[in-house]
Amino acid sequence: MTGRNQEIAPHVRNYRRSHLSSNNLIELSMTICVISSTLPGISMKPILAIAQDALFSF
Repeated sequence: MTGRNQEIAPHVRNYRRSHLSSNNLIELSMTICVISSTLPGISMKPILAIAQDALFSF
């Protein structure tokens, strides 16, 4: 915004921001990713333990 032309272009002047902040959307998507990658790991441990007991209990 420095230089000879100090006017704001019409498309910048009429720009409307979303009601949701982009930071909130980033935090929401990161939370969803963490939960969706953690839950399968937690739920697989008992299943793997049962399978290991069944296969290696000779």
